[in-house]
Amino acid sequence: MLVCTWKVACVSMGVFDFTPLHLEAAVSLRLGLTLLSLGPLAVACSQVARNELMRRLDHAVNHDFLTSTLARGAFLAQGQRLLERLHRQAVPSAVLMLDIDHFKRVNDRHGHPAGDALLCALAQTVSQVLRPQDLLGRMGGEEFAVLLPGVPAATAQQVATRICTAVRDQRLALPGGAVLQATVSIGLVLTDGSPQTLEELLHAADAALYQAKAGGRDRWQLNLARADLAVSPLA
Repeated sequence: MLVCTWKVACVSMGVFDFTPLHLEAAVSLRLGLTLLSLGPLAVACSQVARNELMRRLDHAVNHDFLTSTLARGAFLAQGQRLLERLHRQAVPSAVLMLDIDHFKRVNDRHGHPAGDALLCALAQTVSQVLRPQDLLGRMGGEEFAVLLPGVPAATAQQVATRICTAVRDQRLALPGGAVLQATVSIGLVLTDGSPQTLEELLHAADAALYQAKAGGRDRWQLNLARADLAVSPLA
């Protein structure tokens, strides 16, 4: 941009003499200026293409290829950094483990493409419930994890309830006319801002998840080892 601006200014001020008596020189100079302008343009274009490729590579590395949620490694890394910052600020948070109920039945009855479609629909539905600052990641198979920064216990339980309700109300039409309706079980663990690793919180949330499944599914369960609150009102 600077090179092109300089050349336009020089031409406007008459620094370059383009009289008919110097036609060959004028044509040669204009051709030289044109070629000179192509250099910065080529560099700019290649830089834009490089940035786009780097953005796509970063997305492919850090996001699940199917659901576009955070991949397990990216979720653990970003979540741990976020938890450490929340600890320094003494801010509470919550971690949720989500698992689709009877997911194997979907694959067995409708095929794996239907299961993949259900995973994508679930990820989109949960994302609509969460805030922009919340983290959602696929931990593997039909399991997802959520980190809710800066939320008290009551708010975390409300989010878990809304997720259960939104997934239950979701309808997924399949080729051939079949309609899928799924539910999720959720394990919930709360923090008070004290130093804890995300792996520890996920382990505690996973234990609560198994309690929710044992209690009938389509519900959330708070890890009672970490709080004095009882079971989900969705039972």
